[in-house]
Amino acid sequence: MYRWCCIKWYDESCPGIIAIMDALACLDETQYRFARTGEECMDWDKRGNMKGPPNITISAEIEIIEI
Repeated sequence: MYRWCCIKWYDESCPGIIAIMDALACLDETQYRFARTGEECMDWDKRGNMKGPPNITISAEIEIIEI
């Protein structure tokens, strides 16, 4: 499992991003799970179909706690 923070993923011409996406393209979808979230609420991407554990999912929620 790899985790990166603060990557400017929108620049898909970046050699590092190209390398990651090319590596994923060589794998069978059952061999990996890719999840990416961006700064905006609906800016996300998930690819691959690997079954967990670990199970990886993307969610957005609003929680209201009454005190």
